[in-house]
Amino acid sequence: MGSSDTRLRDPALAFGTVAEGKAFIGRRTERRDAINPVSERTVRLFSALIEDGNPLYWHGAFCPPALLLSFDFRYPWHPDPTVDLRPSRIFREVPLPGHFIVNVETDSEHVRRIRVGDVVSLEGVVEDVSDTKVTRLGSGNFIRSKTSYFDSAGRLLAINTNVLFRYNPHDVAPAAPLGGRHTSPEGPQTSAPLQLSAAMPGMRLHDADVHVSFERICQVTATTGDWYPGHYSSAFAESQGQPTIFASTLHLHGLIDRYVTDLFGPDAFVHRRRMHMRSSVYADTEAVVRAEVAAVDPQSSRVRVALRIESDDRVCVTAEVTVGEFDE
Repeated sequence: MGSSDTRLRDPALAFGTVAEGKAFIGRRTERRDAINPVSERTVRLFSALIEDGNPLYWHGAFCPPALLLSFDFRYPWHPDPTVDLRPSRIFREVPLPGHFIVNVETDSEHVRRIRVGDVVSLEGVVEDVSDTKVTRLGSGNFIRSKTSYFDSAGRLLAINTNVLFRYNPHDVAPAAPLGGRHTSPEGPQTSAPLQLSAAMPGMRLHDADVHVSFERICQVTATTGDWYPGHYSSAFAESQGQPTIFASTLHLHGLIDRYVTDLFGPDAFVHRRRMHMRSSVYADTEAVVRAEVAAVDPQSSRVRVALRIESDDRVCVTAEVTVGEFDE
């Protein structure tokens, strides 16, 4: 990139060569507390923004699992200079040439519910940095990191494995998003609510329509503290090779989890959510969630749901969610 390149940058990233980035494989962060305890206000506001009426979040003492990654984020400024504002997300510390990031895959395994009032702590490790790859977005490197989250008592809450692409865009307009045109599958849909015991492999579940507005993407970004500029700045998103701003990972997690608990009931526990992002979900688009039962484990009473989010006649997100009962 020459000096005449006027594309915007993410100032929170560390820069270096691919060799320097690969030297970070195995690098760990010390365990650090989130900047704030889990707050009732954040839980309710996030639930309102994704229109999740689960009473555990409105009248109980629990936090949506979709907010897990929000505990990584720090304030942009604090009046106390002793407060640690370094990014908790270890992938930002990996020095690489790419100026932009986009999440590719998250795999979250939840052990117990997150409680309002908890001070969540976390520690991370860089598991892999790929050789340079060329994709439709540009040229860069995939970073795989793993973060473990703990409650105030030091008990494991969840483990999230994250794969993202750190890249520089092509100098030409990006290719069309992955995943061609899709239509609604044939056959009757099963409507909510559905008992876990009634789920059967191959059962097609109901579709759910979602309008993803520009304002709502910005509101979720502000609520969760995910200040990546591609979620609120059109100019930055365009510099990144995207047509406009796009929904954050936490936003997508919330929509997926809401679909599952709307279907199986508010007490259903998301044991695992593996999400793969094939294309961004852009502002001011109509999206639809489609799903079917992939597998049932009668011994554990757990159900695995295969799910996808479609927008603009393409599959943007695929996910597998394992849901079941949970005894606190």
